[in-house]
Amino acid sequence: MVNKNVPDIYHQIVERLKAMVGGESARTFARTVGLPHTSVSNWISKRSEPSATAVAQICTNTGTSAHWLLTGEGPKNSKDIQSPGGVDRDDEFEEITEIVDLLQAAIRRGDMRTIDYVHGYLVAKGEAKREEEREQEEENKTKTGKKRA
Repeated sequence: MVNKNVPDIYHQIVERLKAMVGGESARTFARTVGLPHTSVSNWISKRSEPSATAVAQICTNTGTSAHWLLTGEGPKNSKDIQSPGGVDRDDEFEEITEIVDLLQAAIRRGDMRTIDYVHGYLVAKGEAKREEEREQEEENKTKTGKKRA
């Protein structure tokens, strides 16, 4: 049963997620992306929508282009995105470019849902990056302390 309260953009994302899952079980896919299998099952059955944090995690753990997952446009694999000169972009530049393109298109269409969704995605990515930096800093402190001892 499709939840009528879930915005259309989420249904489109879910259709792309279903394509990514393919013949795998929701449990196997969830394990691959590091998310609860109940969440993946609920998205596939359209009982709920994935959060921006979940989308970020799926893209990161599968190498999927965030632009493709959110819009269905462009290459599916983030590694297939190339600069105009044919040279592969580094991952951060690639993601920034995807997000800018997505936001520009959403602004032109007046699509506030997509703008809000991208905002949530960026907030989640920023929080994950800060957590990663804190963990790295703690690890470095631990290593430095062991060397002195």
